[in-house]
Order: sequence, then structure tokens, then C-alpha cells
Amino acid sequence: MSFVQPERFAWSFTSLKDFQNCPRKMYHLRYAKDVKDEHSAESQEGFDVHAALAEAITNGTFALPEKYAQFNPALQGIKSLKDAGCTVWAERKVALSEQWHGVEFFAKNAWHRGVLDVVALSPNGERATIADWKNGKRK
Repeated sequence: MSFVQPERFAWSFTSLKDFQNCPRKMYHLRYAKDVKDEHSAESQEGFDVHAALAEAITNGTFALPEKYAQFNPALQGIKSLKDAGCTVWAERKVALSEQWHGVEFFAKNAWHRGVLDVVALSPNGERATIADWKNGKRK
């Protein structure tokens, strides 16, 4: 199997995982973009949980719908960081150049792109906590 080498391609952990699972699928989903990913009911549930958590953080309520109550302890942990004076972001898009410098997410020189589920920066800016929600299969 041979692929056309893209001029520029920013990788992410998801694209790397897709490549490890099936290089051809990754090529068509992420580079050629000539097919759409069909999400399973389980993966859609994961997207919905992430959206609910992000909304609860972004709107400052730190409250989830009842069907996601099992995630309240983790959410309350993030709330405690906010209450301690940390700046908290949900679904924070980040990108790095090949030199590991921060760049705009869709910059032409973006080499790596990712979306961080939760970032909490201490009041003095010297410490950060990064959380990645997991609600599916364990890896």
C-alpha cells in the first residue's frame, strides 16, 4: 500500500491512534478527507459526556444532567481548583510547531494539534493541571 506524502500534516494523538489501527482509514479520514467517520453509539455517548462536562465548566455551574451524575466527583475536583483561584479552561485547543513553540491552532506551521479536556492554571502561573476525561474502554 502506498500513500501520497502530504506537503504538511499536523498530527494529533487521535490521528496517531487512527494510523496504528488502520493506516488506510487514517489517510482517508484525516488527509484525503474523502470519507466521514461513522460514530458508534458508544463513541457518540463519549462526545456527549465531554460536551456536558465542558459546558458545566465553561458556564461556571459545575452541574451536570442527572444521567451524567457519575462524573460529578471529577467535576467537583476541577471546581475546587477554580475555587482556589485557578483559571480553568475546558476543551482548550493547542498547537505546537516542530520547534515546540506555541502557535495558532490552524497555523500553517502547526506540527502537532490537540484539544485538552481541562486545563487549570495556578494564580501565579507557575503550575498547571491538565485532565483528560475517560469514560470508555480502558487502554
